[in-house]
Amino acid sequence: MKRDIRELIAQIRKPEYRTLLELRYLGFRTWDAIAEEMGFEPRTIYRLHSNALRVVERLMRAEKIPEFFSPKAQNVIVCQYPPVL
Repeated sequence: MKRDIRELIAQIRKPEYRTLLELRYLGFRTWDAIAEEMGFEPRTIYRLHSNALRVVERLMRAEKIPEFFSPKAQNVIVCQYPPVL
């Protein structure tokens, strides 16, 4: 599943969105750590995260793939199917 998430994030064109999603969902960083590393205020990180999730949603709808990110549960990776072991 981590590979799938990485591939989905790689499709995002905006570097700030990619970096933020990688740090949060692959690096499991806190919002404050992400803000510090990216050089933004935490409130800016929250806004960028919301925008990035909208891009992810559009990509997933276009490709008809299962949902990995849930905009309503911003701290959780959501998977609609059982993970492949």
